[in-house]
Amino acid sequence: MKNYNNESVLITGGYGVIGEEISRILRERHPNLKIILGGRNPEKAAGIVSALGNAEAVAVDITSKNPLQSLPFMPSAIINSVNDTYDNLLLDCVRQEIPIVDIARWGQRLRDAFGRLLVEQLNSPYLVGSGWMGGSVPMIAAAAAERFVEVDTIDIEVLQGSKDRSGPNSADYALQFHSPIFVYIDGQYIALPAYSNPKKVVFPGGFKGKTYLFDASEHFILPITTGAANVRCRISLDNKLLMAAGVFLMKTGVMKLFGHPRYMKAKHAFLHKPGKGASHQIMIRVAGIDRKGTAGETNITMVCPDGQVRLTACGAVIQTERLMGLDGQEPPGPGVHFPERCQNLPSALKLLEDNGVTVSSSVPLIVST
Repeated sequence: MKNYNNESVLITGGYGVIGEEISRILRERHPNLKIILGGRNPEKAAGIVSALGNAEAVAVDITSKNPLQSLPFMPSAIINSVNDTYDNLLLDCVRQEIPIVDIARWGQRLRDAFGRLLVEQLNSPYLVGSGWMGGSVPMIAAAAAERFVEVDTIDIEVLQGSKDRSGPNSADYALQFHSPIFVYIDGQYIALPAYSNPKKVVFPGGFKGKTYLFDASEHFILPITTGAANVRCRISLDNKLLMAAGVFLMKTGVMKLFGHPRYMKAKHAFLHKPGKGASHQIMIRVAGIDRKGTAGETNITMVCPDGQVRLTACGAVIQTERLMGLDGQEPPGPGVHFPERCQNLPSALKLLEDNGVTVSSSVPLIVST
């Protein structure tokens, strides 16, 4: 029988760009927490392990049937930061009763996971951290929705930096955009083409352009957690020429060709061109009827000058602290849990602030209960 370590966390994909950033923030906030970096080539993590202290790297291959079987002991929690394509890691965590935060599922992959879990007995918590930026965006959107007894609309606009840092999973994510996406409109899911329904917006940094619908987990999660009748998530690149090219490739069907396995190398070369970093900007609009029966709206901006890697890692750490009871609250029990049910919003906002993320709201946010 495996030993269980109650003071450690395993990060799968732990020495990728996201995993490394997660480990850095965790170490700053929790000096005594043992951090385990998992991946197929643990020797690549030697430098990170040395810099972190109280850390180690282990071999974990989530494409194998039982990816946790090779571990010398089971951690108290797992953060998954890579695409669990076959749900091997998720199901192994469920059956080993290990709490997990999963931050690497887009909309369709999340719906698939829920289908899998319907036939499983959950004796440990599964925290759905796959909303935009490690679940930080739906968490803030839900906090804004708390002032309304009836939520009509949640609109999320994202400005992606074309020179921002990113991991290889971002290319896999972009490739599935050739399939229809399901957007929640007037209380029902509507299948629409990705990169459709453009909207003219002006972001906090002054960028003016069009945003387009994309397959975001928020379309699935926010109607469940807030009761919103309409949820729309749109995205744009800060490079208008690249954005126009992406829309063209989608409309002409070229992007669908990239989904074929034979084009695996070509697709990554085309879609995964990370830079050294760029600002990541998000606008959230929540509209509804408040407790006095008055229609109103809350407008929020989130800006991370250090880009999506930093903001995603912040979201992952917020969810991990909740999962392990490191935020001062009682950790969640067995079952499925969502970032939107954050029990310590002040702590989450402080974590974002400490990492350079600015959150501005037209109306004070309310702590979910």
